[in-house]
Amino acid sequence: MAGNSTEQLLSMRVYNSLQSLGCPLVDGLYLREPDSVQELLCSPSLHRTDILKWICASICPSLKEKFKLSLSSLVQKILSKT
Repeated sequence: MAGNSTEQLLSMRVYNSLQSLGCPLVDGLYLREPDSVQELLCSPSLHRTDILKWICASICPSLKEKFKLSLSSLVQKILSKT
């Protein structure tokens, strides 16, 4: 791992922690390159958002229901515009 930035090393630590905690969103991902892990965890994407939601809901389970409600209201808004 020589030459990796601090951000890449921290990304690897977070990724390894998510795997050890059984995060289903990283299950089956076998990322070995720090660049790939950093991109997964630090670049804006729906997958990153879902990982963040999983982390928050794991810490505070009541947030899981709030995330579901916000998603259903978003779907309703989209459907009402079509």
